[in-house]
Amino acid sequence: MNLLFWLARKKARPTGEAPIYAKIQVQGKRPAQFSTGIWVQPDHWYPKGFGFIAGEDNLVKSWNERLLNIRADINGICNDLERRGQVITPQLIKYI
Repeated sequence: MNLLFWLARKKARPTGEAPIYAKIQVQGKRPAQFSTGIWVQPDHWYPKGFGFIAGEDNLVKSWNERLLNIRADINGICNDLERRGQVITPQLIKYI
């Protein structure tokens, strides 16, 4: 399983803010994607590594924490599905 956060620049608001999306990939399966509900200025988004938002204010810290929580939740879901012996698909992970 691979989780990628990316900035959907094509969906930017007139203010320039763009939404951060997540894409879940499992080898050989069609990926699933969803919006994280976070909107940022493109120059504040750093996709390298796990993907994070640059800044020191409390709002940015809470957004980065939210992205970490999404990653942790999805990893937990995958681990649970593996323990149960279920077939893991991106769509299944997305809708749990």
